[in-house]
Amino acid sequence: MKRTTIWPVVAAVILSLSGCSVPQSGGIDGDGPSSDVTLTADGTARQPIAFLPTEIKLSSGELDDAEAKRKKATCTLASSAFTAQAKIPARLSLPTYGKSTPEMTITCDVDGDTVTQTAKPVNLTVQAYQAQAAGHMLIGFGLVGAAISGTQSANRDKSKDVWGYSNVIQVQY
Repeated sequence: MKRTTIWPVVAAVILSLSGCSVPQSGGIDGDGPSSDVTLTADGTARQPIAFLPTEIKLSSGELDDAEAKRKKATCTLASSAFTAQAKIPARLSLPTYGKSTPEMTITCDVDGDTVTQTAKPVNLTVQAYQAQAAGHMLIGFGLVGAAISGTQSANRDKSKDVWGYSNVIQVQY
């Protein structure tokens, strides 16, 4: 009786998953800024590379954030490139200028108190690779899957990395 092994199947699955792509620059243009976002003179002169979705919501810092989910706040977003007024929670399409995306200050009125927080731009491509590696660890591909993601990340064209604000920004009150 011939003994069959599962390793060739596992190798094929890992190799096919290693072809999963992490976006670097394609498919991010969007339709422009949200209606609440106004580009400043500096922001218009620098020409945004793209407009990326960012969810802004309140967080109390508690594990069970049920109260924060019910709260609403009026916020002002300001950077050298744009300003915006929004009621959060909100999903806004914000401009990105690559590595030169400016810091953004978020000032909110939460139940009569003023809360201010700064959001720095992040390398979204690196975040996507990190999430992909974590996913490989969680779904059972273990170190091999994480190593493949690490190799893809190291061999990418870093000049095409996408920079912008985090996909979710939690304003602590």
